Amino acid sequence: MVIIFANKHGNYDFIVQTSIAFALAKLNFSEPLDESVVAFSPGLNMHDAEKIALVGHGSPGSIEGVSAESIGNAMADPVRGVGRNLRRLIVTSCYAGVRPDPSRPTSTVEVLASKLRGRGLGGLEIVGYNGPSIKNAELGFFASVVNDPTPGAAVDSPQLDKAFAQSNTSIMNTKKDTGDLSLLKVNQTTNIGNLGKKAAVSSKSFYANFIEELSRQQLLLQGDDVARVAVVLD
Repeated sequence: MVIIFANKHGNYDFIVQTSIAFALAKLNFSEPLDESVVAFSPGLNMHDAEKIALVGHGSPGSIEGVSAESIGNAMADPVRGVGRNLRRLIVTSCYAGVRPDPSRPTSTVEVLASKLRGRGLGGLEIVGYNGPSIKNAELGFFASVVNDPTPGAAVDSPQLDKAFAQSNTSIMNTKKDTGDLSLLKVNQTTNIGNLGKKAAVSSKSFYANFIEELSRQQLLLQGDDVARVAVVLD
């Protein structure tokens, strides 16, 4: 089950669509196929899910403005929340490993882990990226994570904006059938899993160019800095 979070305009842009494709690939790697994609709501029934991915634009401690606390409460709900058969939980959102309060375990993945411990679950490792994350299953199963000079800021850093703009211009000049990727938005969940796979294919060269430009500017995190791991203990 992929759970997606709409933006404030109620739609899902190409970044979220490609993240859906990435999440589906990771969830189903060497596992029975599950391609269900549903929109998040506090009353969503997750009880029978064995694999869950959370997908949406993130900031420290939240996904699309929904706090990690609220998401965790929904997942830990005694009736509709996850059951003991949950075996895999993936969070693709940017900044899911970053703590809004550096002195306490307040990152999205840490809050979720805490809530699920209270639900009686165990044996899960939840990974949260320590910055803006670049995900495209066409390029592999691992995300590239940006060393954002202004982590958690309301607007992207000039360096990040420049790399993004240059990559988008490049794909517009070389792939006329795709055009401006910023225009690839949908406001419904019907068939969004297949749309995400198409978006991943059409944006492959964009992501490759973006990662190359970020590497050139030395703006990619490396090694242990890439992500924070939160553990749900048995």
